Amino acid sequence: MQIVALYGELLKFEPTSVVRLNQAIAMCMAGRPENALAALNDIENLQ
Repeated sequence: MQIVALYGELLKFEPTSVVRLNQAIAMCMAGRPENALAALNDIENLQ
């Protein structure tokens, strides 16, 4: 869960799709697949 928070902090400095994707992967690995899917949908909507 801590890595998800760290990606959140990184997004403040590097708001890129790659960082968002990595955060979504971390969410899934932390046992939050619903949040990960929502994050992936957000990435798709940004483009």
